Amino acid sequence: MGLFYVICRMKKIAIVFSLAVIAIGCKDDFNLPVTIEDTENPTISIISPVKNQTYSGLTQIPIQVNFNDDYQLDEVQFQLSPINFASPSFSITKKAGEKSFSIDTIYTVPSTDSIVYDVLIVVNDAVNNIATESYQFTTKN
Repeated sequence: MGLFYVICRMKKIAIVFSLAVIAIGCKDDFNLPVTIEDTENPTISIISPVKNQTYSGLTQIPIQVNFNDDYQLDEVQFQLSPINFASPSFSITKKAGEKSFSIDTIYTVPSTDSIVYDVLIVVNDAVNNIATESYQFTTKN
């Protein structure tokens, strides 16, 4: 009876272990919650427009910003607002869904003598870590 008990007990352990391996391997199929530990803020790399730069004689300003995260970006925002000129803000908001994302576009400068712009850049990742940058630049025609 002792050997029979040991064999039955080992079979039960093997079955429970096999079911655990299957459940863990298929956790996405069963919609089990996944815990993500991401404590790092995303990063912002500004190529253009440059902070405190004065752009003279240009009709267009390139807007180039790179965003990165160690896990996954959620949303990126870029806003350019004229301070001393009655013109609408220029803004871009995009869902990223990847580890890296870039904004690469052109802003057409209104015909005026001198405009100071506020720039606000915000990025958040999949677990809502947030990074922001704000600065100014100037255009002169």
